[in-house]
Amino acid sequence: MRSLIAELTEYLNLTPEQQFRVSAMIKRNIHAEKASVFHRYYMYGQGEAIYDLTDPMNPKLIGREPAKDPWLNEIMEGKYKQHLEMSKLPDEKVITWSVGSFKYVQPPR
Repeated sequence: MRSLIAELTEYLNLTPEQQFRVSAMIKRNIHAEKASVFHRYYMYGQGEAIYDLTDPMNPKLIGREPAKDPWLNEIMEGKYKQHLEMSKLPDEKVITWSVGSFKYVQPPR
């Protein structure tokens, strides 16, 4: 990530503020992609769907069987939610390293 930012900064002649904003934009996109991947893993790990077939032309989802590996499915759900939240953070929160003359450090949890 840092080498990409350094190359973009040189190639596009970015100011420190532009470098910071571009870094935040890229990092948010990375978190959005990770959220998408973990969401798919989470969905694949869910149990088989249970449908109400009283109207065969219009089956309705009424529930799911338990996941085959609930522990792993719970991890995938947690990672999905974590990356989804991180993809929505403002620039000052999503960047946690020194970028140009701007330095933002993630507060301790």
